[in-house]
Amino acid sequence: MSGEPSSPDPAHRTERDSPSLAPQGEFRELRPGLCPECRAEVQGDARFCSSCRAFLPDHWVGRLASPRRRLVAALLDGVFKEGGLFGMALWTVVLPPGTATTVVRIMSVIYGITALAFWTRGTTPAKRLLHLIVITEDGKPAGFFRMAFRETIGKWISTIAAGLGLLAVATDKENRGWHDGMAATWVVHEEED
Repeated sequence: MSGEPSSPDPAHRTERDSPSLAPQGEFRELRPGLCPECRAEVQGDARFCSSCRAFLPDHWVGRLASPRRRLVAALLDGVFKEGGLFGMALWTVVLPPGTATTVVRIMSVIYGITALAFWTRGTTPAKRLLHLIVITEDGKPAGFFRMAFRETIGKWISTIAAGLGLLAVATDKENRGWHDGMAATWVVHEEED
């Protein structure tokens, strides 16, 4: 006999003998087929829980953004970018015609410079305002080139097809438009600290 008891006395346990414990409230048992956030059953290859809409590989990334929130972001980006139809109508009513065009051009330039900076973080000015972020399949923010493709060519294709690519956001199970599919992105509402 080696002199060591087969089951050590709890008073004599060392750190090596005791299991590491996660802080209370942060530990969740991870089991295949269950959402780590709400414990709902999950389909085999789903990226998001169909119940709580959390990103399954890392629920801290956020939840799928609703079509309504995405629409508000798109409208705000449109007003910021070029004034959009609504913005142009508003500026024309509020300001004299020549001044309205100048204001829209200035807004366009400011938006363009700002958008380039935001694209490096996987968002746009309006999405940032609404706590939305564009992520890739690994849950990381989309980079500059992916965002540039998504926001220009991707949205152009989604729009020229009678807007069907944009309307897909409301009908797709993961709230993705054609531009999201082309860029392999998802839009999530960020978890707030």
